[in-house]
Amino acid sequence: MSEVEITEYTYENGILSIPNVSGDIEIKKVEEQVTLAQYITNLYTPNSTVTNNSITYNIDTTNGIIDDGLGGTVSNGGNLRYYGASPNNYIDIGDRDASGNIILWRIIGVFETKYATDELPCNTDNDSDGHYDNCASEKLVKIIRNESIGDYSWDYKPTSTGTSSTENTLKATPLIVIGGGSVGDSTYDNNWSEATLQILLNETYYNSSTTSYYNNSEASITVDLTGEGLSEVARNKVENVLWNLGGTSSYSSLYSNGFYSVERGTTVYSGNPTEWVGKIGLMYPSDYGYATDLGSCSETLYSYSSSTSSYACRTNDWLYNSDFQWTMSPRSSSSSDVFLVNSAGFVGSDNARYSRGVRPVLYLKSDLSVVGEGTTSEGINYYVVD
Repeated sequence: MSEVEITEYTYENGILSIPNVSGDIEIKKVEEQVTLAQYITNLYTPNSTVTNNSITYNIDTTNGIIDDGLGGTVSNGGNLRYYGASPNNYIDIGDRDASGNIILWRIIGVFETKYATDELPCNTDNDSDGHYDNCASEKLVKIIRNESIGDYSWDYKPTSTGTSSTENTLKATPLIVIGGGSVGDSTYDNNWSEATLQILLNETYYNSSTTSYYNNSEASITVDLTGEGLSEVARNKVENVLWNLGGTSSYSSLYSNGFYSVERGTTVYSGNPTEWVGKIGLMYPSDYGYATDLGSCSETLYSYSSSTSSYACRTNDWLYNSDFQWTMSPRSSSSSDVFLVNSAGFVGSDNARYSRGVRPVLYLKSDLSVVGEGTTSEGINYYVVD
């Protein structure tokens, strides 16, 4: 039986009438696929609220999703984030290791995101406010690799080499908005646009290749990511987006909303960029902060290791993994300190030269949809997107 699309018909009193068609016909209902971002948005059904740092957030306790209110600046319509100890946020983007096994990622949430296109390259600050203006913008899904790819220096350049001479093949563009000082004249800096880890992620990891790397040592090591880097299928699903590089000098009193604000600000070490366009980054401190159950955790991020209620902050945070984890946010009072998640569970800072855990973060292209579901041999349920 051949298939035809019927556009003209009437349906009255339970009778379907199609002009110029007779005999037996089979009716097929065609389901319209929604994007992954819309799928998560539709899934979000707020049924409660939680208050943190005097800010009330709407939450969906069934699916483990919180509306962050754009860092608590609006009551509704913020970024939707997965929270809690074990939300159902695993995802298969077609990433595979050298043996063909699935490399799972996890959904951080749905974010209104600026990104670069051929028409809007996202590289001009027209009003001199420290932010790119000529960018496309859309709700995109932000994901993080479930497992670390290893421990690497955030930035380390031997004295003999100075600033890295490697050209970023993704043409990542830093925005310099604060004058004074020189960038890249020391052996380790918190300037993400030139950081050796940024280049490792956006070249070697992105292309699933091999390179030499200075990992807190003047002697280079060989980093082989041919089995750990992005596979070609996954690579084609990654968007080229704008990342915020704002930081702060004091942070012990900051809650999730406080970090969210400074990450998007223009306070950086003298001469460093406040924004960067590229494909692979790291999580922000606020991503870690909002990933906990705020109904169980009332601490600042610096105190997420508190033993209160059986270490409730880190225990109920799905991004916590008992390891040191780099973020991409700098400490602005220093040229070399970067924020990280400590193995004890709190957010602190460390020198960029040290070798810490790296979990790549990326944004998926907007046209991807959920096309299926699966379960690992360990019983982990995940979405399949394409």
